[in-house]
Amino acid sequence: VALCTVMDDADIHDWESPRDFTPRLIRAMVAGVRAEPRLNGTFSAETGVLSMSEDVHMGLAMETPHGLIVATIFNAGKLSLDELRDEVARLKKAGADRTLKPGEVRGYTVTLSNIAGGSSRYATPLMVPPTVGILGSGAAREEVVAVNGEIAIRRVLPLSLTFDHRCVAGADASRFLGAVVADLKLAS
Repeated sequence: VALCTVMDDADIHDWESPRDFTPRLIRAMVAGVRAEPRLNGTFSAETGVLSMSEDVHMGLAMETPHGLIVATIFNAGKLSLDELRDEVARLKKAGADRTLKPGEVRGYTVTLSNIAGGSSRYATPLMVPPTVGILGSGAAREEVVAVNGEIAIRRVLPLSLTFDHRCVAGADASRFLGAVVADLKLAS
């Protein structure tokens, strides 16, 4: 696997609800997939074929008392923020209780990992083949930034996108990440 990582920051200062980190990240990743569909699929090393999915099946990397697990939110692009919030809560509880069904831990086409458990900002999230992309979100922080030519202190969220360079070019990854950042910048 030829892994590469691109990084950027999203200005989340105008968010109406800070409790929606994971649902907002999922929604932003759906926007990223719409801008660059190559990040939403699986790659066969044997055939060299990238199979892109029309639906976004979000792999959600979760830390549980029993270790890390990736659960799947099927058809994430068709769910509202409230539905995403409910599904994330359900999967986290099922992961902690060890009640996830086998079908709930496979079939994902792109993955989200929250690496902000401590003070981490950026990372190279582990991408698990056959998927071709994983987005890691770091710890949000206050930072001095330029806004309309003025200095301001804004809340920013560091992002790291690891992708399989055998089938995804750097420009593809940059388009995806740019769309994610643009969506996260929205107030709601």
